[in-house]
Amino acid sequence: MHCHECGKKIDEDSKFCEFCGTPLKSSKIVTEDKKEKVDMPKIGKWSWGGAAITFWYALYMNFGWGWALLLLFIMGAIRALQSNSETVWLGLILYITMFLYIGFNARKWAWQKRKWVCLDQFLDTQRAWDVWGIIVFILTIFVAFAGTS
Repeated sequence: MHCHECGKKIDEDSKFCEFCGTPLKSSKIVTEDKKEKVDMPKIGKWSWGGAAITFWYALYMNFGWGWALLLLFIMGAIRALQSNSETVWLGLILYITMFLYIGFNARKWAWQKRKWVCLDQFLDTQRAWDVWGIIVFILTIFVAFAGTS
């Protein structure tokens, strides 16, 4: 098993982590199975980076070129729908749906696809992506409203 705080491998019967000294409780122990780790609340949070900077997030988190290109194709199709005055609402609904779906799932996918040293490294990386995602989101909203006037 691994320590839930530092991520280092420790003995099964340990009551404290020998590396960081964190007391271990059975409910907080992180096992080697990543599927159990994905259910942790810190990993399953909203991802601003995944939602707002989807293409680059997908590449950085090792989702693969195919996945990133598929996202670009979908975004292009949504933009095409929005350029036609009759289908602009359909494009907007599809875009919001994709934004929400990716935002709620990106962290789980990143945790599964990329190799992480420990949970802290993962959370630090996600914080940085969240900051840039929020910046891009705010700039996008600003440009969208500035373009309509």
